[in-house]
Amino acid sequence: MQRDNALLVTTGQTAPESLRKPIEKLAGHDASVQMLDAVARYGLDPDVQQTAFVVGTIADAVGTFRYSVLGGGRIAPDPAWVAAHITTQSVPILGNVTCNKLIFPQLTAALNEVQSRGLADKIHPSEYAGCYYPRFIAGTTSLSNHSFGLALDLNVPGNQRGTVGEMDRTVVSIFKKWGFAWGGDWHYTDPMHFEMNALVNPR
Repeated sequence: MQRDNALLVTTGQTAPESLRKPIEKLAGHDASVQMLDAVARYGLDPDVQQTAFVVGTIADAVGTFRYSVLGGGRIAPDPAWVAAHITTQSVPILGNVTCNKLIFPQLTAALNEVQSRGLADKIHPSEYAGCYYPRFIAGTTSLSNHSFGLALDLNVPGNQRGTVGEMDRTVVSIFKKWGFAWGGDWHYTDPMHFEMNALVNPR
């Protein structure tokens, strides 16, 4: 490497610390290898228990949980909270999904409407990237709503962050009707992302 230069390495789902020594060996003694994941950057202590809570209309229903910080931007929620709130159920179009049990009436209602309006082919089950995934929002110490099992990512390849995406806008409007916010509306767009942000009682 040239002097006064830097190389940024992403480790995906692998804990960055596990790759530090191999990278140091490759880079040599003259290079500095620094960890930029949330644990190192923000001084989060993996041995300290944190407390997470949802802010908004669904906060009381979801409750709070304690969690430990893992490497790679991931967290380990209190197993008792997970057992009480996270479950796997079958929903239209997608099949079996693992989410917060609170989300299922609204998610099922939204997907039923998508199906009844002849739009099921606009959602691709093979491109579904999950619901419950306990982690921070990338590059921050704010918890993603995936940590609470209240968000899901659909049609991932064609709906990357920072793009307008290819998500069918009628499908988007249906999800909004059933209490979901859409990442495509954000300043820095995330059009694959839908997250529950209001309690809607399907009737």
